[in-house]
Parts: sequence; C-alpha cells; structure tokens
Amino acid sequence: VIPTGLSNAVSPQPLTQVTLDLRKLYRNSPAAMVGMLMTGIIAGIWNFQAPVFAEQTGLSGNQIPLMLALAMISGAVFQLPLGRASDRMDRRYVMIFAGIVGVGCAIAYQIVPGAASAPGIFITVFILGAVLFPIYSLVVAHANDYAEPSEFVEISSGLLVVNGAGAMIGPVLSGFLIVSLGPGGFFLSLAVAFAIFGGYAAWRI
Repeated sequence: VIPTGLSNAVSPQPLTQVTLDLRKLYRNSPAAMVGMLMTGIIAGIWNFQAPVFAEQTGLSGNQIPLMLALAMISGAVFQLPLGRASDRMDRRYVMIFAGIVGVGCAIAYQIVPGAASAPGIFITVFILGAVLFPIYSLVVAHANDYAEPSEFVEISSGLLVVNGAGAMIGPVLSGFLIVSLGPGGFFLSLAVAFAIFGGYAAWRI
C-alpha cells in the first residue's frame, strides 16, 4: 500500500457506465449478435452436456477428462491460425468455416465407421475443439470492427450478456435431444447451432 500511496502517478479515470442496448448491438453487427447467441448455445451444450455424452457412449472415468482436455488443447493450438486468417479476410468467412467444421464433425460422428468408438470420439472432438473455443473471440473481433473505440466496452458487455443467454438455452435443447435420441442428440444439437452460426454469417455477406 505504501508505494502506491506515495506514487505521484495519475489515477485512472472512472469506468464509463454503459447500458445494454440490444437494438444498437444488432445494428452495429447483425452477424456478431446472432453469432454470439449461437456461440453461447454451443458453449452451453459443450460445457454441460459433453460429460453426459461421454458417459452415455461408454467412455471410462479416465477417458472423459481426456476427451474434454483434447478439445481445449485443440482450441489453444488453432486459435492463432484462425485469428490470423480472420485478420487477413472478412471475419465472416472464418465464421462460415467454423460452422462447416462443426457441422462436419457432427455428421462424421453419425456416419463414419468407428467414429462412435473411443479413438473416433477423441479425433472428432479434437477437430471440433479447433473451432469450438476460438469462435467467441472471433465474434467479438468482428463486432469491434464495426464499432468506435469508445463503444468497445458497451459492445463487448452486450455480447457477453447475449452469450450468457445462449449458454442457458443450449443445455436445455441438447438435453432434450439426448433424452429423445440418445448420445447422437449431443452432436445433432451442436450441428444445428453451428449450421445457424455459419449460415447466418454467409447470409449477411
């Protein structure tokens, strides 16, 4: 406390108070707002239902955390190339790519022989993780591309609320499909969310 109290550095200005304005958020970037809602739904599905899916497919107590870790490792590895790609082109093209990868993983789980086995699930989840985690930052960056610097806090906080709303919706929808269709309902719910995520970005282009 003493060095801080003796310092003659200028104190930071108080934080700017912002309000949630969904209409302004949508006007700023429709693709970002809808994309963030779907990002929240995707995150909610994964965070809450992935362990349920893994248990229902017969993965052991050691394999379930390995599956979750593989997705996180993949997200950490691929966030850099995806980020660089989005800096060199319209970010919506990268959003479309992410949607295609997400839908492709879901389809592969359903139709590729051996995809429902432990090795098949690990491979599918690793590929899925490449887009599962980086899309949040991708959507925020796209929204900030169309915002003034003074609006960054308002835009980011609004997107965070939208993301939270999606995170509440995702597990409920996925849970219903898992109960109705079995483990395949998990990937089906992700496929629908990723399809809307990438499809809406394509439509906005």
